Amino acid sequence: AAGTHVINEAEGIAVVGNVLTHADHRGQGHAKAATSGVTAELLARVPDVALNVYADNGPAIAAYARLGYGEYCRLGEWVAYRRAGGWDLIRPLRAALRWSWPRTDRGPNR
Repeated sequence: AAGTHVINEAEGIAVVGNVLTHADHRGQGHAKAATSGVTAELLARVPDVALNVYADNGPAIAAYARLGYGEYCRLGEWVAYRRAGGWDLIRPLRAALRWSWPRTDRGPNR
């Protein structure tokens, strides 16, 4: 399988992504066919098509090179966590207090 991560026709670029083949079907040309098909469709719409692959995935890099892809640059991938700000701490507390305290401005018939 292969798909498109993103496409921006105004900027003239698209990114191929999610290229994978089930282990039972590797070596039969499925990834090559899917990737080349997606690439051809994208090149009909934009002049530049890119993809990313892990640097230690030699078989995939070799397969992409046979399709005409080459290394442009290396990217890093990390996990980022958002630090909690003041409101992030207060909002859950306010919500808990609001729902746990009964309102006193209502009479018994309301």
